[in-house]
Amino acid sequence: MSKLQAMREQRATKVKAMRAMLSVAEAATRELSAEELTQYDDLMAEVTQLDASIARELSLEQLEANSSQALPAVAAGIRTQNAPPGPEASKEFENFGEFMHAVRYNPNDQRLASLHKDFEVQGEQRMDTGSAGGFAVPTQFRETLLAVEGQEAVIRPRATVIPAGTA
Repeated sequence: MSKLQAMREQRATKVKAMRAMLSVAEAATRELSAEELTQYDDLMAEVTQLDASIARELSLEQLEANSSQALPAVAAGIRTQNAPPGPEASKEFENFGEFMHAVRYNPNDQRLASLHKDFEVQGEQRMDTGSAGGFAVPTQFRETLLAVEGQEAVIRPRATVIPAGTA
């Protein structure tokens, strides 16, 4: 029997005893006596303590289950994995939206792996990864990205542009 199951059974036993005390008092159409009230309060405190212990055990089990799951390949330093053999898939993205969707929701997409076959590492773009993170955008979408000129942009004309340093 697991620790969690034992705690749940203890809790159920204590709740059953509390219900029995109330049923006896209700059957006699009276309130709980001082002694019964003390016993009831003690049982309630034990049930509350068991509830807290059960919650801690459940959260620990959840943490253990999450730590044993495989992490997506977007973590820095992990290569993307090729998809298992199957029917021949498209080798290119139909549009920029499809590319962005694959980067965000399916980082193991074999089209991304084929785009980055020359690179050793693909990773998540975070503050601590520097230039090693992220995905290179396919050249076929260059025109899409450069379609909005600086004069027509909404943010850039109102922003203070600070040139990048050399350090």
